[in-house]
Amino acid sequence: MKDLIKAKRGGNQFGGSAPAPLLEARRIKAVNLLMLGHSYRQIAAELGVSHTTVSKDIKHQLTDYRESSKQSIDNWRGLMTMRYEAKLVELHERGDEIKNNASLNEATKSGLLDGINKTELQIYKALREMHALDIRQDEMTSQHQVTHFVLRPGGALDLDKPKEDS
Repeated sequence: MKDLIKAKRGGNQFGGSAPAPLLEARRIKAVNLLMLGHSYRQIAAELGVSHTTVSKDIKHQLTDYRESSKQSIDNWRGLMTMRYEAKLVELHERGDEIKNNASLNEATKSGLLDGINKTELQIYKALREMHALDIRQDEMTSQHQVTHFVLRPGGALDLDKPKEDS
């Protein structure tokens, strides 16, 4: 705890900032105390620093949290975009197989292709919403984003289902 208390500006024998690990520990402790309901002055008294230092520590730590969260969200969006694009490619290939299948009658082909088209539209809509390109907010609904799309296992568009030649 002595090292944590020393981790304040000018707390070292020769002035300057505290070592980075101690500074980070103090910042984390300040945020934890804030979440427990302590005021900045109470946190400052417990850590042995000024309330201005506590304010800067909390601001710095929250900025770090926000940046790491933004990075995580960006990574997630990239992963989901790749997943959606792979599904679109699979659906397109499935559509080509259906079009070229001579054993299917036209009504069956039309129904299957219509289902594929509807699924593709849902995926495109999900992509637009995920990237905030198609979000509408009105009085009846709040902002809503589609975060994922699920194909029903065993359904007509299940890409992992064995193909039938009938």
